Amino acid sequence: MENILNDILKNDYNKKTRIIVIDDDDDDPLEYQQTQSPEVKLAIQNLSFKIDPFFQKRLKLHQVEGLKFMWERVYEKKQGCLLAHSMGLGKTIQVISLLTTMYQHLKENPETNFPTGNRVLILTPMVTLSNWASEFEKWAVDGVENVIGEVYNISGPDVIILDEAHRIKNSSSVLSALNRLLEYYYMIDFIAPGLLGSKEKFDCYFSDYIDKCYSDSSITTKEQACFKLYVLQFLTAFVTHRRGEDILVKDLPPKTEYVVRFKLSPIQHKGYTSLLKLNCTANPMITLLILRSICNHPKIFQNFLAKRLEKKRKAELNKLNAEEEADQYMIESMDIDEDVSDEKSFEMMNDTLDTELVEVNEEAAFSKLVSSEYEWTREYLDNADIESWKCSGKISFIADLTKECKLIGEKIVIVSHSLACLDYIQHLLPIFGIKTGRLDGSMDVGERKGVIDKFHTDESINASAIGINIVVANRIVLIDQDWNPLFDEQSIGRIYRYGQTKPVTVYRLITAATIEERIYKQSVHKKSISERVIDNKPSAAISKEELVRYFREPDSDLSLIDLETQQSRSDMDWISNRVLEQNANTITEFRQYKDDNDAEDMDETFLTESLKLRAKQDAINIISDWKNESRFNL
Repeated sequence: MENILNDILKNDYNKKTRIIVIDDDDDDPLEYQQTQSPEVKLAIQNLSFKIDPFFQKRLKLHQVEGLKFMWERVYEKKQGCLLAHSMGLGKTIQVISLLTTMYQHLKENPETNFPTGNRVLILTPMVTLSNWASEFEKWAVDGVENVIGEVYNISGPDVIILDEAHRIKNSSSVLSALNRLLEYYYMIDFIAPGLLGSKEKFDCYFSDYIDKCYSDSSITTKEQACFKLYVLQFLTAFVTHRRGEDILVKDLPPKTEYVVRFKLSPIQHKGYTSLLKLNCTANPMITLLILRSICNHPKIFQNFLAKRLEKKRKAELNKLNAEEEADQYMIESMDIDEDVSDEKSFEMMNDTLDTELVEVNEEAAFSKLVSSEYEWTREYLDNADIESWKCSGKISFIADLTKECKLIGEKIVIVSHSLACLDYIQHLLPIFGIKTGRLDGSMDVGERKGVIDKFHTDESINASAIGINIVVANRIVLIDQDWNPLFDEQSIGRIYRYGQTKPVTVYRLITAATIEERIYKQSVHKKSISERVIDNKPSAAISKEELVRYFREPDSDLSLIDLETQQSRSDMDWISNRVLEQNANTITEFRQYKDDNDAEDMDETFLTESLKLRAKQDAINIISDWKNESRFNL
């Protein structure tokens, strides 16, 4: 996508039309009732343009509002816009309905001469490409045949659609240490060139305040960051249409999210503290991944180490054989060089501290383990305790939860940011007679579709892995939290979306007093100060200094939960209650996520009405100051 974007930017398509769609959607025509509410009927009647009856019967109120906004920006003003709706609100159908309306309007009014080339360019990550194709098949009506045709030739598109638009980067290096706020700058600058001024001015006024605000920052720092974010929200309100999860809450069954904290088992505590005694500051992202693997289960750590040692042994054996056969040596040395290259590549990623880049290279991270300072692992891993799933409170909880759900035929989605953790879960659950489906980034489109189809139809499949867009499941387990809450919210959106008919339960699992606790708190904080402007796109890049502060030895004397005094148990569903009872000997706390989220409500804490008015005035002044040197047109 980045190469195509660079080509577009070089050819200067600033006079062309652009739509930016954040995140992928998976709409189902069966999810939409073919009856209109009075509010929707009135909204459609008040439109200045005509939309196809097919969409009139299916669009919800917020989607009609989004369509109206895009029509005004895209068709009437010939400008770009940002459709920033939360996961599951049907952004794809809104875009398709806009394209249909535009081309049908041109057909009836050819004198308008817009669109001109009957060509739409859709740029999307590979994982969502098949989704776009299937959505066009579902929603295509008369007038959009040309829209869904050839899009490989990027010359002269009338409309450019960017899915996952926050990933725009105007840097030549994929390894650029760009955080989400800077990516937001490039995204807005792409759809409204000059609106945010130069990058230097943006950094000076916004980034220098917002990026330096952490969960443990001073009140003054948090207040400044919140104020700047509000200014940014007002500044971009002209080109952005926002709708949040509150719309889903009105239309769907209730969703309950729990945060479950676990105490490290003795074997986990030993491994965790042993790692902390090493030089954590030299490679903090590598240390983070290793610590998280032990928090999930020590066996995951062992499996990674075993794979790496076997890889090293084969490389050494190949080298010995190569000394005897010169021709063979050339081939084998290439393999060894590739291995070294992987490590060098990971060192570059570690320098950027970009969590997304590091997490997709887990195995490269663990390659650092093969050194003398990790000799302690031989004795540590030669322990029968790590062979049991019960040596990890998280895994024990998941095992009991899936067994209980199996009894009543409920399906679960299990999410981990670690492929190694998914490997372990996938091999464990069949022991209890539970079938699993597996989805991850390494699978091609055909494989993913096959897994999803089977998950929908096979009643014996009770659990699955990351990335499924389904509503047949109504429980989801987030095994490990991410620095960027976007990924966790996306995962929840796979099941909490239109079409869900059952109450949804979310379990966020955290190992208490460890690096995971710090990740969770920072994630909640970043979400609270960022979602108003960049809609669940908080920073994923982390400063090295910030990360190092999280490496502290965990308390080994944490108190376990007291079921007699546990609040809100009467409000829990019986499965959650049952699994809590079964795992009370490993759980330190079981509480609702909204309690933590409310505590980090930066708006309510810092922004008075007078500050909000001042922020709005600042935005007006910025537009006035920058307008003379910019080329944007609101």
